[in-house]
Amino acid sequence: MSTTTAARPRARSRSAASATKPRPARAPPSAADANTTFNTAADNGVTISTKNLTIVGNTGTVVTFDTTTGGGRDTLTVSNGRTVTLIGVSISQKRNRSSIVVNNTGTTLVLRGCTVGPSAQFGVQAATGTNVTLDRTLVQGNATGGVDLNGQSFSIENSVFLDNGGGGSNVGGARLAFSGSASFRFNTVTRNTTTNTVAAGVICSNPLPLSSSIVFSNTSAAGQVSAGCTTTSSLLSNPSFAADRFHVDDTSPALDASTTACPALDVDGEARPMDGGCDVGADERPVNF
Repeated sequence: MSTTTAARPRARSRSAASATKPRPARAPPSAADANTTFNTAADNGVTISTKNLTIVGNTGTVVTFDTTTGGGRDTLTVSNGRTVTLIGVSISQKRNRSSIVVNNTGTTLVLRGCTVGPSAQFGVQAATGTNVTLDRTLVQGNATGGVDLNGQSFSIENSVFLDNGGGGSNVGGARLAFSGSASFRFNTVTRNTTTNTVAAGVICSNPLPLSSSIVFSNTSAAGQVSAGCTTTSSLLSNPSFAADRFHVDDTSPALDASTTACPALDVDGEARPMDGGCDVGADERPVNF
């Protein structure tokens, strides 16, 4: 990754070699990942309700919560006012439940550099009075919807919502309600689907600015975002994605387009900005890539 500060044009020609160079991506777990499986058929999910806990996945490994048999429990439930932080963790669900559920006033969930999904229901579902932070997190393949937040506060940045929901879903990428503070910035929401009665990208139950984000190619007759969402600093037109469908290509109108300061790292953990300005969305494209 180059950190040169040379000016970056909006459109650049590339050699055949650079055109096919793969972007960093989160690969699915493999046998070589030395995965840790926390839940079994005996307990049907993990509940953290008595202690605060931080779980960190070592570089090059994946920690997986994966309910493969049994049923009736979500993969991970956080409750009773506890604070749980997951860093570099993959959370999925193979039965008819959600990946993560957050319950009870004062309970806090922090996801940093995580992957949430696939699951048969929600990626993250949070109840009244809870607090949720998503940073550099991929929420993908959750059949009922990506995230459904109804808590006290949330902060979502540098995260990707991809391929969530379906034709019968009332939530696509995200449904966001809050009674306290809220922030949604530098995210990418794409290829999510809902019924034709609700927006497929982001539903804002309260007035909420979607800052420096990409919301594009979500499927619903009700559009990309709901009333209540403000998108004046975001990109709702074609962002020119790369083949993986959420990194931006070198012709993207998202390049250097943000008018606000961005977080220090993008969804891949790469530095931002890399040029004269920050790229809109979760991905900061390397200058000489």
